[in-house]
Amino acid sequence: MVLELQLKYNYTLKLQISNKISNLSYLTELYFDENNIVKVPKEIGDLSLLDFLCLSNNKITEIPKEISNLSKLSFLFLSGNKIKNIQKEILELENHGCQIRK
Repeated sequence: MVLELQLKYNYTLKLQISNKISNLSYLTELYFDENNIVKVPKEIGDLSLLDFLCLSNNKITEIPKEISNLSKLSFLFLSGNKIKNIQKEILELENHGCQIRK
């Protein structure tokens, strides 16, 4: 079973996160920083054990509100993207102890 997945520093690839990411249901840490990711699939919100999610330094413009389903999330890194607005549902994760870096 995979608990941690690190796919970092792939600037030369246009990496896409598959909507099948939810099949990795035991993930607790997910690192997708420093890539050319444009879109995050809503299925990422199905990773109920996820504690750490790093999406920093990509080309993401919006974050799916389904991330707010990640009740165990302690760290959410979004800095270095082109996100204009973060839905209030996601920001409310801070009320449950999640540190969000925008």
